Parts: sequence; C-alpha cells; structure tokens
Amino acid sequence: MKQYKTIRGITADGSKFRPSTWTEMLVSPTADGCKITICNGIKCIDVDLDSSEAERVMKFAKDNNLVVDSPLPLE
Repeated sequence: MKQYKTIRGITADGSKFRPSTWTEMLVSPTADGCKITICNGIKCIDVDLDSSEAERVMKFAKDNNLVVDSPLPLE
C-alpha cells in the first residue's frame, strides 16, 4: 500500500506560505507521485512517499517549515 503525506501551504506558526503559486512552482504537471490539492482553502501537495519526487518535495517542506501530515480522507 502506498504511503502519502500532505504538505500544507501553512507554516508551523500558522502563517500562510507565500508566494501563492508555490505549489505550481514546485510541482510540474508531469511530476511523478505529486498532486496539487486544496484543503479548507489552503493549497497543498499530496506526495507519494515512494515516488521519485518525494525526497525533493519533502526537503522543500522541511526547509520552509511547512506543515506536513497524513492526507484527509476523501469525502
């Protein structure tokens, strides 16, 4: 079973991450294992932890102090 994490467009202190196009800048439309989503009005990236992009994208999240957690279940 694949494992996913969600990178949220908010920092650990609750600030909205800027620029607002950060998801589009980080993930190309053909990026393997990454999907841009919006959750509660916040831009997010769902990351397949086994994908070729996972290490780079997760490092970006860590370097920018972004909130990372398990994705919310689909409704």
